[in-house]
Amino acid sequence: MTKPRILIGLGVLAAVAAGCSSSPSPSAESSSTTTASTTTTTAVSTTTTTASPTVASLEAAVRAYSAAFLGGDGAGAWALLSSRCQQKMAEIDYKATVAAAAVKYGSAALQSVTATVNGTQGSATYTYSDPTIDQHDQPWTFESGGWRWDAC
Repeated sequence: MTKPRILIGLGVLAAVAAGCSSSPSPSAESSSTTTASTTTTTAVSTTTTTASPTVASLEAAVRAYSAAFLGGDGAGAWALLSSRCQQKMAEIDYKATVAAAAVKYGSAALQSVTATVNGTQGSATYTYSDPTIDQHDQPWTFESGGWRWDAC
């Protein structure tokens, strides 16, 4: 049975962003894959800018995005979307989606993040205290000096 996904990749966001295509696959010439896992939760600013795309910086971006999204911070979550995703939906609609997610899932705690980086493309799986909103292999892209959620 498939678990419902919150707007971090989910149905409401899918409805808002109708017509979005799947994310691009990493290029064949990208660097080797690196994987890491963490099980602690820490507060992270929604501005996650780094000099290079690393597993640690992707994990920090996932934590920041999750905190903003489930915390009802529409502007913070919007800032962590890829430019491709921002072009596919109206900011006001996305912010309404974030507000609704905060009401429904805001008490869920991020429990673990596992990230894989291949050049400027990444993938992250993250689990919550509410397993119905666990996210699997969410695509991320490194642009404008930081990781951006790219699952629109």
